[in-house]
Amino acid sequence: MADIQLLRSLSDVLQGRPPFKLANTAECSKRASVAAVLRLRPRQESQGFTAPVASVRDLLKAPWAQDAVLEVFYIRRAINPRDRWSGHVAFPGGSNEVGETDKEAAERETIEETGLDLRTPEFAYLGELDDREVKIPSNGRRLMALSCHVFVQLSPTQLATTLSEREVSSVFWIPFSLFTDPSRQTWKSIKFDISRHALPPLSPHAAAWKRSLRSIVETSMNLLIGGYGFPGIVLPGSRKDDIPLWGMTLWLTGDLAALAVGMSITGSDSLGAKAGPRYSAPDVHLFAMLLTLGRYPEGSLVHDNQPVVGLPMHRAVGMSILLSFAWKVAALYGAAQYLPSLIQWARASL
Repeated sequence: MADIQLLRSLSDVLQGRPPFKLANTAECSKRASVAAVLRLRPRQESQGFTAPVASVRDLLKAPWAQDAVLEVFYIRRAINPRDRWSGHVAFPGGSNEVGETDKEAAERETIEETGLDLRTPEFAYLGELDDREVKIPSNGRRLMALSCHVFVQLSPTQLATTLSEREVSSVFWIPFSLFTDPSRQTWKSIKFDISRHALPPLSPHAAAWKRSLRSIVETSMNLLIGGYGFPGIVLPGSRKDDIPLWGMTLWLTGDLAALAVGMSITGSDSLGAKAGPRYSAPDVHLFAMLLTLGRYPEGSLVHDNQPVVGLPMHRAVGMSILLSFAWKVAALYGAAQYLPSLIQWARASL
């Protein structure tokens, strides 16, 4: 499908479907918003076509746009040891301020982080993706509701950016076809210790004995249960050590790609279905599949906003980790009980 047709299809779908919105709860009212910004980059210099057109309809008819390359805008977060997302690829965005709508928050954060003002005639608003829950890994509780708003640039010019160096190290435009054509995708896993998922955060002011005990438990869990990883897509021009596009941003990008090609965002071929976590221990993998009735691993992310049969994903994974840890500790204890008898038998045999 030509890139101009992908944009036309995405625009039609976003304007014709109501997004799924997460209501604030008594336990968590925090919201954050991001902007997915698209543009059509002419394959050749567009002389005489530098001013923005008046609307998305005019953009889709513009001569310079017919064979243009559809691209999507990302930022790479600045390196900061205190930021858990340091160096990660994301859409521009951040937390909502009091009294802001989700769309207003996405626009404000974009101009603060990148200098792009989405409220000007250079851009048009296409619509909104479904809200997503950002969850605490250890217990699955909502950390915040995330809203994603989609914009498109209405001119063929390369707009200047002004980066917030404290928050953003670089920005780049990636061909949208990377996310609709599996043959162009190179995947790389982001790996984590299992204790990150299973254990709640420890207060930085915790007593020394608590920190020591936590270290022992973390080491034991990581040795017995292994780890887990999230698949990510390596972006063009990335260096060897650069973090790929993964997690929530990949999931939202997958929603864009699925809607553009007419695919279900919960389909087994969607990027969201490929972006869920994979656990290295075979027994955790098996327990999670059984407890979710087969939704893990392909349905780990894409079914989050839907009623499901079986346990919710985070609860199922938590139980799987607990079962794996329990039977392995029991097996080690049993082996230790029989070890003296085994040593005596070995000595007698010699």
